[in-house]
Amino acid sequence: MAGVTKSKIRFTKKNIKKFYIMPIIFILLVCIFPHVPYAETFARSAPLSIEPLTHTPPVLIKEHPTLLYPPDEHTQSKTQEIQTHHSLEKTTSTTPWWNANWHYRRVYNVIGIGTISLPMNFTAILASVQVKNKTVDNTSIHIVQHHLNGTMVVVNTTLFNESSVFDNRTNAKGTLLWNVSQSCVYAVYFDVLENRGTRNKTSETDTLLPSGSVQVSLLGTHGWWPEYTTTFETYYPLNTTLTINLQTTALAKNMTAYFLCNNQPEFTMSFNTLDNLIWAVVTQNLSKKGDWTLRVIGYDDAGYQTSPLTVGFYVGQPDLIVSALTIPSVCYIGYPVTVSAHIRAVNTTVTHVNVSLFVNNIINTTQQNITIQKNENKTLQFSWKPPSKGQHNLSVLINYTDSNPGNNKRWKIVTVEGIPDMAVLNISVAPTPVHEGNPVAVTATIRNIGDGNASDYEIVLYCEQNENNHTMYYTDKKNSTTISLKKNQYTNVTLIWENTRYGKPSFRGEWAVGIQISNTTQTPDKNGTNNKKALFHVLRVLPAERIPPLLTNLEYPGNQEQGKQVLIRVKATDQSGIEAVSISITTPNKTVVDAAMTATVNDRYEYLFDAVQLGRHDFSIKATDRSPFKNQSTIYGSFTVVEERTPPTITYFGVIPIVQLPNTPVEIRCMATDFSGIRSVEVTLWFPDNRSEVHQMRTTPPDTKYVYTTTYERVGKHVFTLTVQDGKGNKKTTEEKTFWITKNLNDTDSDGMPDAWELRYGFNPYDPTDAALDPDNDGRTNLQEYRQGTDPLTPLSSSSEALERLQQNGAYLASSILVFLGIVVLSWYGMRRRNT
Repeated sequence: MAGVTKSKIRFTKKNIKKFYIMPIIFILLVCIFPHVPYAETFARSAPLSIEPLTHTPPVLIKEHPTLLYPPDEHTQSKTQEIQTHHSLEKTTSTTPWWNANWHYRRVYNVIGIGTISLPMNFTAILASVQVKNKTVDNTSIHIVQHHLNGTMVVVNTTLFNESSVFDNRTNAKGTLLWNVSQSCVYAVYFDVLENRGTRNKTSETDTLLPSGSVQVSLLGTHGWWPEYTTTFETYYPLNTTLTINLQTTALAKNMTAYFLCNNQPEFTMSFNTLDNLIWAVVTQNLSKKGDWTLRVIGYDDAGYQTSPLTVGFYVGQPDLIVSALTIPSVCYIGYPVTVSAHIRAVNTTVTHVNVSLFVNNIINTTQQNITIQKNENKTLQFSWKPPSKGQHNLSVLINYTDSNPGNNKRWKIVTVEGIPDMAVLNISVAPTPVHEGNPVAVTATIRNIGDGNASDYEIVLYCEQNENNHTMYYTDKKNSTTISLKKNQYTNVTLIWENTRYGKPSFRGEWAVGIQISNTTQTPDKNGTNNKKALFHVLRVLPAERIPPLLTNLEYPGNQEQGKQVLIRVKATDQSGIEAVSISITTPNKTVVDAAMTATVNDRYEYLFDAVQLGRHDFSIKATDRSPFKNQSTIYGSFTVVEERTPPTITYFGVIPIVQLPNTPVEIRCMATDFSGIRSVEVTLWFPDNRSEVHQMRTTPPDTKYVYTTTYERVGKHVFTLTVQDGKGNKKTTEEKTFWITKNLNDTDSDGMPDAWELRYGFNPYDPTDAALDPDNDGRTNLQEYRQGTDPLTPLSSSSEALERLQQNGAYLASSILVFLGIVVLSWYGMRRRNT
């Protein structure tokens, strides 16, 4: 038994040695003969993102949609036509309608004398008023002369010459001629057979030919319209029933009234008629309070729809309000006072309103038959002359029956004073002398010695230099204030002349000073002789420096190209500092450009001027210092704007895509600008066979993007340049750029090797010749190496090749080892079973 055991142990050790040897042999075989992938592996893999050899930044092109706004019908002239969804909407023409049997007209302003000839397409004219597929009555066309006094005269010498393809329903074209006896407004009246009415045939002059000198302009195309004959009030009480009458300028088929309250539909009613010209309808009870709108629309037998005839009114009682009452709180005996009342109408416009002024509940004045528009804040003014001192009750009352009588009245208590007597007692000045530009204070003592209190009286300071010595005209105002002063009291009032001036040299800085109390009807004075007082030889102003600023270092180009900017620089210095530097430029067409120059560093000021007009530009620069006298200096110069010689600016050019398939569009783009505009952009193309072509690039103004798009058949590298020419003939040509046409987007140069594989081994994906190279000198070209899955940079026989392949096929090796281990385990398991 022991011998059997030892024999098993020896057998097991021998098998274990075999197990170790077999994996090692297997691993060596895998390393030497690795798995070779198919040549299509790279082609089927996802393409790598490859930057083009010539990189250009992307450009964002914004497209702005054009916004179309419909015309505002309220801005149209009286004869202007406005196309709506179903009718020709127009305001009522000032030219009266000639005859109710005709439904349409075309109005012209004609100047001159002779025979006029106009091409007419009545089918198109009717279509413009939404009358379609109707039969034009070409035998009843009448020309009517409209005079300013309203007189209408039918023109008897007319001719309508139908075209050779004339058709009453589909092509009513022809030439219309008539005799023009004087400059006037002429209307062409016409109709269709489907419309009711009796229309006599026109007697035509067959021999009529164009003659004379006549100028004509179209004023408008009109269809008939309705007019109200009922006079509407601005408002009606609740539950009112209205009788609405109207007439039409032509025989109508029907007229319909649409009633709306607060913009919401309420009911619809049809008008009654006996002759299709005079129409009437009696409304339902208007039982809802609010803003009502009546809109009337009519039709004729041909389907023409009139423009809505609209009127608005209010149902319910209006509300009149005295919103404010303005009266001075203090007034004086015998001096008129203005009383301002603000009246507002709520809900509707109100007419025939009476408003009265009451003084102490006794009527004083009434304004009658006033019209107050809806929501208008109307101001009424009354004049009242107080007869006695004391307090008085002034009120304004609206005499009108409305919905809220509680706000029809407003009142105010005013105090009537006796007449004050304001006197200027004395004046003092400090400091004196004073340096020019510094403030000086003038103090006056004011006393009220009258019969009443003074409220809001204006005190005015004057400083003057008058040729007549000891003369004060009280005209050169320097400051003012208001004071209130009770009777038999006094006060001191100080007024400041903030920015004193040296003034005329002959006065040597000496000024006369005066104080005056201003008197008006609202601030009367009992004794005007003591309302003012003057001082002489008291105020003396010491002069400030008079040295003007220094302007130096003027810099500007003598010539500048049109479309560029002219930089003008100057240095401005002054002991007191620089307040401002301004420039005035006179262009060749005598336009003056005034502007402030911008302060920079080191006392420099500059201004950039856009050179637009060709020719000489003269300019002057004025500097003002900060001294009280505001001294100034001026310097002059000129420059000339010449023709542009600078080539256009190309902000971007490129190609999309850089790699493309045959017969698939390639777009070459360019963005170029120039002051004189771009005259042309050309693209020059060189094909793989060295053949070249020149093509114009297209754009849609005012876009600055130019595009040339086409397809290419020949595979290989394509080279292009762009030449941009501006409006002055200046040209600029870009450097070369390339794009590729290839049968495989993953193989740009079509050399059989994918771009990703070439980049992996350091080859040029844009050079098809590298497919025939053999950098590792192992006798295999790069294309062969790619197809065999070998490393093109390492010879196959070298020892490093096995290691390289081991590294490149790590995943395959790992899976092979796992398979081998599985085989070993199964073998070992099988031997154990046999031994057991």
